Amino acid sequence: MKTIILLIVITSLLFEGCKVLGNIGGMWNMVVRRKFTIVLPQEVVVSHYNLVAEFPAPVLNGQADYTLNITDRETKQNIKSAEVWFITGDGTTGGKFFETKLDLNSASGYSASYTLESKDPKIIGFKISSINGEQFQIPVEISREQQYIGS
Repeated sequence: MKTIILLIVITSLLFEGCKVLGNIGGMWNMVVRRKFTIVLPQEVVVSHYNLVAEFPAPVLNGQADYTLNITDRETKQNIKSAEVWFITGDGTTGGKFFETKLDLNSASGYSASYTLESKDPKIIGFKISSINGEQFQIPVEISREQQYIGS
């Protein structure tokens, strides 16, 4: 009788353990899916600065976060003083962009959110007119055409 009770207890613990492991596996799957969202970086070198813009895969009617990090190529330190604008445009703007000046977000550089509201292609990016007081005669633009491709 003790053997049967012991087997029942062990079996129930094993199945409960599988349930817990299954839940952990499900949570891991969610983390993996979130962690591996496609982000297309674009890197530009200007003077002695490294500019890296990150463009997430477009999601129709979903908000996407775009970031720009600026680092000094020699010291590898993040730059905390730059004039940066987030730019958006499409075929209906006649080559003009809508610009929003960005402030430094200490955690991730400069960032902006954008919601793609149609399947039409959009130009999305950043315009940088100065870094650490060094004014550029022609602002640096890092942009990418983005379009929702799906059903």
